[in-house]
Amino acid sequence: GVWSGSEPICQAIDCGILEDPVNGAVATSQGTVFMSDATYTCNEGYRLVGSSTRSCEETEVWSGAAPVCEIVTCETLPDIGNGGVSLSGTQFGSVATYSCVQGYRV
Repeated sequence: GVWSGSEPICQAIDCGILEDPVNGAVATSQGTVFMSDATYTCNEGYRLVGSSTRSCEETEVWSGAAPVCEIVTCETLPDIGNGGVSLSGTQFGSVATYSCVQGYRV
C-alpha cells in the first residue's frame, strides 16, 4: 500500500515583528519565534512605562502589552533668595534661567 497525502512539515511558531514604540525601540535579537524575547528601550529624555520585555508564546502572540515611552518631566524649581528662576518648561530639554535682584549676582 501507499500512504495518501503529503508529508507534514513542522514549522516554527512565529509571533511576528513588533513595532518600535514612539520615541523608543524594540530589539528581537533571538528572532520572533517561540520562546524568544523582545526588549524595549526609550530614547534619551524618555522613560519606559510598562514592562521592558515580552516573550513569544506558544499561541503565536507576544506576552503582555507593548510599553510606551513618556517624556521625562522635572519638578519646578524654587526661587532663590534675592532672585528668581525662569523656566522654559518642565520637560526634558527645558532650560532654567536664574537671575538676581539689583545688588546681587549669581
